[in-house]
Amino acid sequence: MVTILTKSIVVSWLVASMLKWAPPEHRNSFLVEAKEPVAEARMRYEQIAEGFLDVALNENAPRLVGGAQGRLQTAMLMAGVAFFESGFRRDVHLGIGKLGRGDNGRSWCLMQINLGKGKVPTKDPLIGSWFGSDLVGLDNTSKCAKAGLHLMSRSMQACRALPWQDRLSAYTSGICQENEHKGVARLRFGVLQFNRNRPTFTDKQAQEAWRRSKPEDVSTN
Repeated sequence: MVTILTKSIVVSWLVASMLKWAPPEHRNSFLVEAKEPVAEARMRYEQIAEGFLDVALNENAPRLVGGAQGRLQTAMLMAGVAFFESGFRRDVHLGIGKLGRGDNGRSWCLMQINLGKGKVPTKDPLIGSWFGSDLVGLDNTSKCAKAGLHLMSRSMQACRALPWQDRLSAYTSGICQENEHKGVARLRFGVLQFNRNRPTFTDKQAQEAWRRSKPEDVSTN
């Protein structure tokens, strides 16, 4: 019997890793805004994974890795950065509470994008129109992912003269530099986790599953 790849299977692949990294049942936060029932946390993890994959699998989006599974690995790298930056915490995701934003209130959303009161620093007309408040909340998960991937890709390009493990340093520190421990840790973690949980499907198969999940256009006279 041949199993047809579905969008839910693709999402479940990424969620499985997220649950291992930050198990909701083990989160004993003292922050009221970060607390949530385990079942709700799992549903929110699915929304995060779907948002990240929706962005990474888009042919118009940058990818951080080449190959037949480059976009899937890009999604894993994005999730890894979000884990390091926010631990997938509810208050950070929703942008609520006194610790819902890092860096003294300057960094927003799961990817902890440092904007302060400004817009995403890019020439991209859409992404560059977003303030930090546009990146938080369940409905804005994809915006956070899109802005995060855009800035991760820009860092990788700006730091391309450095060894690959150092190319996220502009994202994590603001400048390209060797052995910047935050950038190195995030890239190494993402690669390791992808290799440990490598999907059995390719980018093209995942993209096809994504397309099949969308309702067909219905024309009316």
